[in-house]
Amino acid sequence: LAVLSKTYEEAWGFYIQAWNSLFKDFEHDATFDRLTANFVTEMSFFLQQEQWFDTIEWFIENVPDEHRNLDAYITMQTKYFLNKKQYQAAASLLGKNCFPTYAKARDDLTNMWFAAQEGLAQQAKQQQTNDDKATLTNVEKHQNRVQNPPPDNIGCQYAAEYCTWYW
Repeated sequence: LAVLSKTYEEAWGFYIQAWNSLFKDFEHDATFDRLTANFVTEMSFFLQQEQWFDTIEWFIENVPDEHRNLDAYITMQTKYFLNKKQYQAAASLLGKNCFPTYAKARDDLTNMWFAAQEGLAQQAKQQQTNDDKATLTNVEKHQNRVQNPPPDNIGCQYAAEYCTWYW
């Protein structure tokens, strides 16, 4: 029903109904683990798309530990950290996880990596200059990308071996 809903708010209501039913009615079912993984994935993608960061915070706290290693959940959590300017936490998640379902869509991971690195560099510049309004110049942003290429686990569709990241 969430997929067929006319509004995102209506869809989220159906997701919550299904989530609550999952833990009430299916916890002892043989398919519980698979159902939970599917729900976490679908709801994570939905929340990333809508950028409902308050709801993402609630969802992060309510996903069972054994399902926090799913690509969609990790990227949702990363986007939450970027939104909250917790750049080190975002970079850490991206740098230590595997993203097997991303295949050629790795530009999303790479963009999040560079956003985290740029955020860290800007925070460092603000501390160094004692100016919380200081921003990076285009040259500083470029230098930051060159100095902080994406880790191999993110890579590109050609395993990062052929990516230069010099744009």
